[in-house]
Amino acid sequence: CNAGECLSQRVPNPIWSKIWKANVPNKIKVFAWRAGQNALPTFDNLLRRRVIENATCSFCQRDEETVLHALWGCGVAQDVWAGSVVCFQKCGTVFHDFRHLVEELMVKKTAEEVDLFWVICWQIWQQRNVVSRGGVLHHPSQLNQHAMDYLKEYCDAIDHLVVTGSSPGVVTQAWQPPPCLQYKLN
Repeated sequence: CNAGECLSQRVPNPIWSKIWKANVPNKIKVFAWRAGQNALPTFDNLLRRRVIENATCSFCQRDEETVLHALWGCGVAQDVWAGSVVCFQKCGTVFHDFRHLVEELMVKKTAEEVDLFWVICWQIWQQRNVVSRGGVLHHPSQLNQHAMDYLKEYCDAIDHLVVTGSSPGVVTQAWQPPPCLQYKLN
């Protein structure tokens, strides 16, 4: 089948709807979706696009930097996962790609734990970017604590979000165009 036919015949994967329903900031949902689609600018993706000539991970110098390696398999990432309050590593260590890892986690972990997983992944990715630009590698416990604090702050903000609307019995004025030959400027 050609690309258009394959796209329309695909069965939707339930992980995508779970990502979009996750209780994390939208930028992390977009990051999660890109990671699951193998659309992050990892060295293997940059090599495939002929942007770079070597896809070896710059942190461990052992394996090719794929999404799975950068966020899960690299020693730097493994140190972060080992220090997490949720035992993510018990979900397994042998996955053929990042999407497979996510599918396993979504079966074995609660929605709140998966939310924390996404924030930690985002923290790991941000850390890799900072270090690649000459920044300092932070201790894994700092990344874990920051991820938990970030998620808690976000959840607290969402819980306290007040949506204003019309109360029962209160008449709200609807928009009306200005009278003829008058203009309204914003």
